[in-house]
Amino acid sequence: MSAKPTYDEALQFMADAVLYQRIDLTGPWQGWKIRGQYLVSPEKDRIPMRELIGMLIHYRGKFGHHRTTPKARAAESGSSNVIPFASAAVTQLQARKRVA
Repeated sequence: MSAKPTYDEALQFMADAVLYQRIDLTGPWQGWKIRGQYLVSPEKDRIPMRELIGMLIHYRGKFGHHRTTPKARAAESGSSNVIPFASAAVTQLQARKRVA
């Protein structure tokens, strides 16, 4: 699409984004795509939304939320909020990478 899209280009973009949930990412995410409920890597790996949520929950449980202050992180260091399925989702994704 050009810097200033034509009316038809804008309609096509909106149809892809809203109706078909097809979005091509740009910038540091160049090559990645959103296709419905999947994030698709440049190597064509399809990552379901549920696995992304599980990995995010696992990451936040292990390393803390990126917006928390150091003082809040120190106070929470003793507790774990990892949901049991999150580590299983991470393990499944890692196993899928090894097989491919």
